[in-house]
Amino acid sequence: MTLPRQTPALEIPVPRLETARLVLRGPEGRDFDAVTEFMMDAGRTRYIGGPVASVFDAWGGFCRVIGHWMWNGFGFWTLEDKASGQAVGRVGLLNHAGWPEPELGWHMFAAGEGRGLAHEAALTIRDFAARDLGLDRLISPIHP
Repeated sequence: MTLPRQTPALEIPVPRLETARLVLRGPEGRDFDAVTEFMMDAGRTRYIGGPVASVFDAWGGFCRVIGHWMWNGFGFWTLEDKASGQAVGRVGLLNHAGWPEPELGWHMFAAGEGRGLAHEAALTIRDFAARDLGLDRLISPIHP
């Protein structure tokens, strides 16, 4: 997929975290294909407002993740598998308008499912949120 030309004007303020198997980092252009595939998958996005109808809509969602970091100082980290260097999902903190508390949520891509990676990342992010951001109350609404 060809992305719009990047002009590096601002650095996204995403702290780099690590777990035993993952690097948790900010979104990068190289992640766009994996994010688009995820966002267009009706099964994976059924309970999070998806799927998107076009690559253009996926681009908007990709940019919203960056905007969330810029606006709130926290957001979704991209999960990079240390062994392969592949983006395998996104886990992070969201501050939805109208919700009572920030949410700890996740989006796992096909390559990251069934390996306990979302749990591993969520524990690390939960600890970071409490220690470094003062966010000691997080919610994770799950569709039954």
